Amino acid sequence: MKKGVLLFAVFMLFMLTKEAIAEEPAYNVKERVMDFNLTGEINLHKTSQDWLLSHVIAKLSFFPREDYRQEVLSLETIPESTNVNGTALRFFWKDPLFETQQFKVNARVKATNNFVPVNKVIGFPLQSFGGEEYYLQHGEHIDSENPDIIAVASELAEGESNMYNVIFNIVKWIEDNINYSLNTLTAEVAQSASWTLKNRYGVCDEITSLFVAMLRSLGIPAKYVSGVAYTNWDDRNDWGPHAWAEVYFPTIGWVPFDLTYKQYGYVDASHIKLKESLDSSEPSTNYEWRGRNVELSTKPLDMKVRTVDMVPDEYDDISFQAKVSKESVGFGSYNLVFVEIENMRDYFQITDFQLSKPKELELLGKNRRLVLLEPFEKKIITWIVKVPKQLDRHSRYIFPISVYTQKNQSSKTEFDSTIDDETYSLSVMESLSDSLEENEEKVISKSLELKCSPLKEFFYTDEKVKFECKLKNKGNTFLQGIKLCFEDCETLDLGISQEYTKNFNVTETKQGIKEYVINASNREVSEQDSFIVKVSDLPKISIADLEYPVNVSFDEEFSVTFLLRKESISTPKDVKLKVSLGHHTAEWNFTELLADKPFKISMNGSILEKRTPGLISLTYKDARNRQYSEEEKFGIILNRLTFGQKIRFFFNRFAAWLAGILF
Repeated sequence: MKKGVLLFAVFMLFMLTKEAIAEEPAYNVKERVMDFNLTGEINLHKTSQDWLLSHVIAKLSFFPREDYRQEVLSLETIPESTNVNGTALRFFWKDPLFETQQFKVNARVKATNNFVPVNKVIGFPLQSFGGEEYYLQHGEHIDSENPDIIAVASELAEGESNMYNVIFNIVKWIEDNINYSLNTLTAEVAQSASWTLKNRYGVCDEITSLFVAMLRSLGIPAKYVSGVAYTNWDDRNDWGPHAWAEVYFPTIGWVPFDLTYKQYGYVDASHIKLKESLDSSEPSTNYEWRGRNVELSTKPLDMKVRTVDMVPDEYDDISFQAKVSKESVGFGSYNLVFVEIENMRDYFQITDFQLSKPKELELLGKNRRLVLLEPFEKKIITWIVKVPKQLDRHSRYIFPISVYTQKNQSSKTEFDSTIDDETYSLSVMESLSDSLEENEEKVISKSLELKCSPLKEFFYTDEKVKFECKLKNKGNTFLQGIKLCFEDCETLDLGISQEYTKNFNVTETKQGIKEYVINASNREVSEQDSFIVKVSDLPKISIADLEYPVNVSFDEEFSVTFLLRKESISTPKDVKLKVSLGHHTAEWNFTELLADKPFKISMNGSILEKRTPGLISLTYKDARNRQYSEEEKFGIILNRLTFGQKIRFFFNRFAAWLAGILF
């Protein structure tokens, strides 16, 4: 057999075998105009002859939204609906018939695959959130407070000072460790992020929830986005419900990431956004009805999409060239395939590269590489391959290699092999790979923030002194074994950007100015905080130095004197004083009592009874509006009366009696 003929036969034998999923048609489209149709269905049922139904309401939160990449060209609903603050479409049926009620949304949408350009480094951990702190909260399914999620996310973010690097690390980890699996558990009911982390599989709902949860655990705001998108997974080749994420970059805005479709910083033009939410558990539709003995059942929303027009796209975001380290190697030798990559844009990009090879050529490691490129960055990635030992010693073999991206950009190279070519060991190729791939050194930042403050401006001696300490990991590494100490110590761990709040209750029985010192430390970091708190005694007023005559003649002028003595350092508030002598009363009100206050009350014996009881009563409050009271009793005896005084005394009593009846 001639050598040239054998070469052709061998080349045909070693045909390229792609290990990737087929290309999405949406990648070739820059702009797409689509008709979106949604139909919902309500069925009403009587449960008794004694029924009543006033109205039915459906609030639909699934409808096309305007954003940077999506324009709603038209939207109509059947029946007519009202827009509720941009969050829902409200359908209302008054006195509905007991038959199937439908509601529809028909919209024309134009979507693009535009990038949100992140063209500068956003520092990590984040110091500001642009008012988007709402999307740091945990939810029912996005349980970002889960310790396992915090631990894994903190490990992936350790040593990073660039937010995009953190996101890339999480994207890569999820792609390497979580399998896309449409089994019964994930197809019918959405699972939580912690469930997905534990079981290591899920669909777009679970994968997105885990991605969002990991970001939020690191103090990065992220949204859960619901909609529809085109898919060819499992030969479906149709539009279907889909979920992806949006991540907040301070000073830049919200950036989409679809881990299921491997789209980072953008989503393709087949994505129609219908809802953004805090958690995947939020329903698409809420139903209300007023009546009795009536039940309501529904069917799942039916959504259809039809492409009306589209504009093709040409990709020149990335430039790359595939090469080999050795153009010729011997049988059983290792060789290095490397790709020189250049980011042609002024913003960050995450791109995947996949290697296609003859099936007889052994590949060490995975054929797919995920790469983060900084603006205008040049980078090299590598693969190590091995030539079989058992080949025809009389033949020369050519091994074609192709490297391509998900957007169908590609570059080809090749190398040949004969029995006489030099053989290279694995260690040689590993050393060469290490020299070509630059691994950025991480800088570990260990920083702990401790802030303590009292919960009130001051405390009374009968109250517990309550204060709060907030501990936050401000660095970029997981902090273990932190001891938070005040009187006693508590040991805890803090993931990156995680906060811990501790409340303290202290008994203080003496008034004065108190200083509290709190410490937080482990072997690597130490922080201390202190604050001053005022402890006040309870307000106290006494009725002191009471003087009055025991006996008084009928026409005699006399005085009752006493002192309101401020016994406490704290100031009594809302002071009310009442002095009563027989049927006669005098009252005084004071906003507060700042110092001792003397009183002298002058009276005439003609107002007295034969034995007249007297009472000084006092109420006041503290700063918490708690009321206190004091009282002091006394009495005055009227001396023996003359005949004329008795007549006047009688008429005085009669006048007092009459006044009591009339008034």
